[in-house]
Amino acid sequence: MRVALYLVCRSGAPRPLGPAGAAEMDNLPMGLTAGFSGDGRRLPGRLDDLHGPWQGIVVLPIHLTWGGVREFDVASQRPRLQLYSIVLSQGRPGDMARLLNARRLAEDWPQLRVLLSRGMRRACERKLGLRAPAARSHSARGRGPGG
Repeated sequence: MRVALYLVCRSGAPRPLGPAGAAEMDNLPMGLTAGFSGDGRRLPGRLDDLHGPWQGIVVLPIHLTWGGVREFDVASQRPRLQLYSIVLSQGRPGDMARLLNARRLAEDWPQLRVLLSRGMRRACERKLGLRAPAARSHSARGRGPGG
């Protein structure tokens, strides 16, 4: 069984996402625990390898969501964070390349990172060059009057 990914454009006409051979690559068998690997082996080599849509409705393939919401408007932050957390946590390399947008991921990283496992968070920061927010120093923290 092959699952096709489509981006629904504003015109209402769906168009396939990604290169023609990506579907074959993504349908390779995976072990039961492969989707839960937190070490980043599923991550692409570089942030620039992510070519997901900037806007529009993304429909997730069934292997990423067995029930519930499958459609996400990536122009809105809340649904995009939900989509990105699903794809990073459970997606295959081809899913990530087609569904995640490098610029959006970098911009959303401070909010998105808390939705991921510690291992995946570290792997994204190490492998993709995403940066954790700077730790606040004592002098940067607001002190009350007379502090």
